[in-house]
Amino acid sequence: MKSLVFLIMACVVVEALIEYYKTISKMIEKKEYKTAITQGVTIAIGICVAFWFNLHLFNGVLSGIYEELKANPIPPTIDIILTGILISRGSNYFSDLASKLTGKKDVFMTPDDLVYDPSAPTDTLTSTDGKAIGTIEEEEGEFR
Repeated sequence: MKSLVFLIMACVVVEALIEYYKTISKMIEKKEYKTAITQGVTIAIGICVAFWFNLHLFNGVLSGIYEELKANPIPPTIDIILTGILISRGSNYFSDLASKLTGKKDVFMTPDDLVYDPSAPTDTLTSTDGKAIGTIEEEEGEFR
């Protein structure tokens, strides 16, 4: 069981590092530094939390199976950093899970998705597929 938990944790960390790299490099390339900085801060906060609470999740999970795997314990600092990355990515997973469980979903629209309907009340917008939209919020140049 511990081997399976370790495998899942390792997979999440590897996936997190790949996704963070792809996102950050893409945002720097597009000169969207705010998103790249946000991703970097997310990683830093996760690692800081792991250091603050002295979390060693990987060694904790592996504690009973080192002999079976014929492996050495992970150095404590590396363990805390990996745990912090796991925490930083885990927050995204929990956010996605919570939105699925509550049924709330963000729908992003662009101005091109909206059309002017002179017969509609002034506070109503209509999407290009004909559905009435109550209100919109503009956030960072995008319509939600």
